[in-house]
Amino acid sequence: MSKICLNANAMHNIMIYSKKYCLLTILLLFYSCNTPDISFSQAKTLIEEKRYSKAIEILNKIVDKQPTFDSAYLARAHAFEMIGNTDEAFRDYDLLIAISSNLRIRALEKRATLYYKIQKYENSINDLTKVISLDQNNYHAFYTRGILKMGYRNFKDDPFVIKTGDLTTAYIPYDYQSALNDFNATIAINPGFADVYSQRGKIFEDLGKKDSAIHDYNTAISLDSNNFDAYLQRGIFYMTANRNDQALSDFEKAITIKPNDPIPYINRGELKKTYMNDKKGACADFKKAEQLGFQMSEENKQFCDY
Repeated sequence: MSKICLNANAMHNIMIYSKKYCLLTILLLFYSCNTPDISFSQAKTLIEEKRYSKAIEILNKIVDKQPTFDSAYLARAHAFEMIGNTDEAFRDYDLLIAISSNLRIRALEKRATLYYKIQKYENSINDLTKVISLDQNNYHAFYTRGILKMGYRNFKDDPFVIKTGDLTTAYIPYDYQSALNDFNATIAINPGFADVYSQRGKIFEDLGKKDSAIHDYNTAISLDSNNFDAYLQRGIFYMTANRNDQALSDFEKAITIKPNDPIPYINRGELKKTYMNDKKGACADFKKAEQLGFQMSEENKQFCDY
């Protein structure tokens, strides 16, 4: 329904009615021109512009006027998260989960992501489990929970990896079967989701099921020709199988997809160093990875006379 704002002519016409009716009409029309919907649209625009603090000021006023306006809490939680105020973000997500039936699943997903960011992995898994209990067709919740059950760690944030350059700590599976169940559930719901095959392939590879692993990597690439993780993992698979040309091709494709990610350079460097007797090429890759933020290991520094 369109909203009408008062102008001078309208005010003149209204005055012919009784004072009581006039006052009521004016108040109603004034309110219609200043509803939280308009302010909420402004807040969303400010968030898009990354003016988070200003958006929070507007959202605070909205929830003061309308304490049940759940979309405002969700937007404010996001804004708090963007400025690094995780306590306030959690407070809004907690409130939404408690009071909102419409946005409960979304709030749980966002809270799970925030828990992951601050490395509270079990809390994140618990929230994703709640999402699945509310929506058993939520393939992304199954997929994300599967990754967490594998013990994923971001190598850039891992002190041991930063210190040593040892990639073996970047991915430490510890709950194979449960993670496998979640990936299988993901595929059952959405068989066209490419990312899940590259993750399931890692489990198969760790379990020694090489045929199943390569099949999943190939499937991921067939579904998404720019699937960075699938090329990277298949390249590692080929490298350990002494299929050097195929490994080199996959690492180069991964670099093409994400030229500023250090990991494919590290792996291509290891391929050149260990399997291709190309010291110059290997050291160039190690140094490139270091330029991109990955600390070269002491072993490779000695190897490269660096």
